Amino acid sequence: MRLSEKWMGCPVCGSRIPVISGYSSWCDQCHFNLNPANDSKKTSMMGKVYETLGRKNGEQLLYKLMKSSAQKPFLTVKGAIAYLLAALVHGVSLSLIAASFVLLWFRNDEIFLVFTAVLLLGISWLVRPKVDQLDKNDSILTREDLPEFFRLIDSITDELGVRKIEGVVLDGEFNASIGRYGWKKRVILRVGLPLYSILSEEEKTALIAHEIGHLANGDLARGFYIGTALNTLGVWYELIDPDGRDEEESGDILKIISSLMMKGLAFFPKTYYDLLLYFLYFNKQEAEYFADYTGARIAGAEPAISLLEKIEYSRLYEYSIRKTVLSSQKMNFFECLNEEIQHLPKREKTRYKKIAELERSKVDDTHPPTHFRVNYLQSKKHLPEKADVDVRHFERIQLELFCYETTIQNAIADEYWYYHS
Repeated sequence: MRLSEKWMGCPVCGSRIPVISGYSSWCDQCHFNLNPANDSKKTSMMGKVYETLGRKNGEQLLYKLMKSSAQKPFLTVKGAIAYLLAALVHGVSLSLIAASFVLLWFRNDEIFLVFTAVLLLGISWLVRPKVDQLDKNDSILTREDLPEFFRLIDSITDELGVRKIEGVVLDGEFNASIGRYGWKKRVILRVGLPLYSILSEEEKTALIAHEIGHLANGDLARGFYIGTALNTLGVWYELIDPDGRDEEESGDILKIISSLMMKGLAFFPKTYYDLLLYFLYFNKQEAEYFADYTGARIAGAEPAISLLEKIEYSRLYEYSIRKTVLSSQKMNFFECLNEEIQHLPKREKTRYKKIAELERSKVDDTHPPTHFRVNYLQSKKHLPEKADVDVRHFERIQLELFCYETTIQNAIADEYWYYHS
């Protein structure tokens, strides 16, 4: 363990700060160096307004949900407005297609109008409604590949009464997610093996139950209609917004003017996207709380809370990547990550909790601050403390997943060198 009995004086308030070799030295009193990764970040005046608005709304919503019984969010006036905004997005796509066919059908004797119709068809193809798609490199694992893991997943979907998971993607992220992909809306569960590897059996159950809970938590943005509108707006923005860097550095005044005009046009889909997210804010936050509640109902409140705390260890995940990739000796990334977490000093765990407590809720953030989520779960006294798990079943799951660790470690290393070469 990298511990020491050294002390230093806080350069801000003068308080004594314990120094632990290998870890950040921070002040309990004034929070100096509490989160050095964010200390250098500046927030714009508009950003500060958004942070204040988000924090106020987040606290109000938390207190409301803590006092009420757990239930998935229902349609509100803001949700209805979000549907109307999404309808306008889909209306633009459909109107372009309709206009092109009208011109081709009724005015096909005029070359200019035929050319216009073909041009509109091309534009309508570019701005057509977009659905979530899996990455071409994603390998979808089925029940034949992971029978024991799917047995756990199926037991949770059966208990919650939701649609069966059709595939699992294992990746190297410190995260997990679930989504509906393609026009067939295939339900795919993504599991970051690094995060999964550091969890207890109960925490693993809470993680999977939380993600599956998103299938029944009333999140409008995950629905096909509004979710597709959000994706479409994102594509519009990417199509219009130029990179601009090369044009501005080239000194060509026409290219600079063109770039500025395109950025001005890109302002509209970006603003519309933000507006749609604003009306979805409360719905998405409530849906996330309900997914937390679902995880706690299945696995127990204690592992659901400890899961939230471990998700904050992303800095250790990043450190373990650097340590493994840059080492002159061959190292197992998963063993390195677990060792770092097992040897994590109590004061460093406290630092992570303090960072979470000071985290600010933002209007464009889909997740409430971690300490809000912990407080919410702690307020639900009727939740089981910890559910019983079949340890041998999880041992069999581990044997299945172990086969993919080397492939995922290599992918993590390749991605690291891609961005740092």
